[in-house]
Amino acid sequence: RRGRRAMTTPRTRILVVDDDENNIFTLERRLRQFADADISSARDGRAAIGALGAGPFDLVLLDMRMPEMDGMAVLERMKADMALRDIPVIMVSAVDDFETVLKCIKLGAEDYVPKPFNPDLLRARVEAALERKRLRDQEAGFLAQLQAEKARVNDLLHSVLPKSVVSELMASARLVPRRHDE
Repeated sequence: RRGRRAMTTPRTRILVVDDDENNIFTLERRLRQFADADISSARDGRAAIGALGAGPFDLVLLDMRMPEMDGMAVLERMKADMALRDIPVIMVSAVDDFETVLKCIKLGAEDYVPKPFNPDLLRARVEAALERKRLRDQEAGFLAQLQAEKARVNDLLHSVLPKSVVSELMASARLVPRRHDE
């Protein structure tokens, strides 16, 4: 059954970013308990940006406090990059300051999970973020399909009707009946 699913749906990819090896180990272990996912890790912000540039991810669990480039800087870079901005980010931190959490959400973080990790809360937030991403991806697919169908209809209209009729249809969404020699 798992083999068939892997052929039809790509596996979820999650990136865990934390400078503490114990936190990475704990998060990976907890994620494997409920998520059928490929889990990668990065030990600092620069490595995270590199990993994100190397391949697509469905979710990032991002520590706030790291040396060199902290989680807030990584989040800002992700949201400024058109290729990364739609990847959901859950901030993970021992920082329990409401202003910091609020700033992360305003910058575009999907959610926040405090350390130490509550396994049920972690699971609920990860599953909710992945579901929202799945729905956004599905919506994007439907929009692309709709655009393709619209282009097909446009091509069909242009191949069957005179240009003036197509222009009138596009401008007013209705036609005044008249005779066309073409």
